[in-house]
Amino acid sequence: MIIRLARKAARKVLTKVAGTAVVDPFSDMKRLLEAEQVETVFDVGGCYGVVARKFEEIFPAAHIFSFEPNGESFQILQKNVTGAPRITPINLGAYYEQTKMTLHLNAVPGSSSLLRRPDGGTTYHNPIAVHARAEDVDLVRLDDWAARSGIKRVDVLKLDIQGSELNALKGCTGFLPQTRVVYSEVQFHPVYQGACLLDEVWSFLRGYGFTLFQLYSVWGGQDGQIVQGDALFISDALRRAKLSRQGPVRGVSYFN
Repeated sequence: MIIRLARKAARKVLTKVAGTAVVDPFSDMKRLLEAEQVETVFDVGGCYGVVARKFEEIFPAAHIFSFEPNGESFQILQKNVTGAPRITPINLGAYYEQTKMTLHLNAVPGSSSLLRRPDGGTTYHNPIAVHARAEDVDLVRLDDWAARSGIKRVDVLKLDIQGSELNALKGCTGFLPQTRVVYSEVQFHPVYQGACLLDEVWSFLRGYGFTLFQLYSVWGGQDGQIVQGDALFISDALRRAKLSRQGPVRGVSYFN
């Protein structure tokens, strides 16, 4: 009882002193990479180009390459980035090798995936995102694509590919050591069959000198199960340059 009261009092003090902030990944990336020369951003899972446009805004000197394998989504992406010379849409997906695979398209395009939805159990699906059709898409190893394009460093890597993030990361091992930020969708409970989970993505990136900085837009089921969110990983070099050993305390809302 005493411990619970103490924790409650501590939360009140932190809120009063620091305020409660809803964290925003783009504000955090802009702040962390402030005064850094951000030249190249890979937006993997570009969908309609909303995030590409956001990167264009916060990194005024960067060239954003937005990868989207879904043909219909790619057409909309192209239209939405018309007149944005620093955004290049690429009609390809990312994988650990160059190949062709089936993309399972859903009624909500952003939830389409190379992986199937689970057949049984508690699936936490968006009830609107029913399976619509399948489409064969071209996938590329991002290391190879970057090399062919003359890109030597990718400063920011964003991944939102519905459970296939680890497979894409395995195709980035050449440029990851120079990358400063990886912003990735992560799953805590598999929304798709064979989907990678947060611990797998985190463990893989740790091997390349990245640590977890923050979580965003975390959501879960009505039964209390945490399901999915976004994670920002930063390189050790960026951490040493930008973060003190002990930052100021603030209250944070993780559900935005």
